[in-house]
Amino acid sequence: MSLCFPLAIVILSDLLAGHIPFAFTTVPTMVEHIRAGTVRGFAVTGGTRAAQLPNVPTMAEAGCRRWMQHRCSA
Repeated sequence: MSLCFPLAIVILSDLLAGHIPFAFTTVPTMVEHIRAGTVRGFAVTGGTRAAQLPNVPTMAEAGCRRWMQHRCSA
């Protein structure tokens, strides 16, 4: 099951409120919250770690060598 959100702020709001357990969104949307510890950065989807979040592994480093990315637009 996947949910599509029209704006990153809606994802962030629902994540912080505990309405959804995790989310895939952009590094700029989440970087301050990951640094502050209000959310946990599980992994970045790129092939290398994000410069802004050097302690957050890539999906492959996190053990998700095969994963399916689903894009949606609302």
